[in-house]
Amino acid sequence: MANGEPARFYREYIERVVHQHDMSAIDEIVSPDYVGGGHGWAEQIEDLREFSADRVAPGPTGASTSRKP
Repeated sequence: MANGEPARFYREYIERVVHQHDMSAIDEIVSPDYVGGGHGWAEQIEDLREFSADRVAPGPTGASTSRKP
């Protein structure tokens, strides 16, 4: 899956949300009808927003591996 539309989607999402801390990307990239699944996975887009915001927040609960712009 190194090429093609799914790979481009994931690269753009990771770059904007994780690396650039751009939460607006969630609403621009992810369908408002998003339904996640799996143990511990965000089930609705609101959950995805909350999960992502927590991961890029500074401090002990935020991601320690995100790049600084």
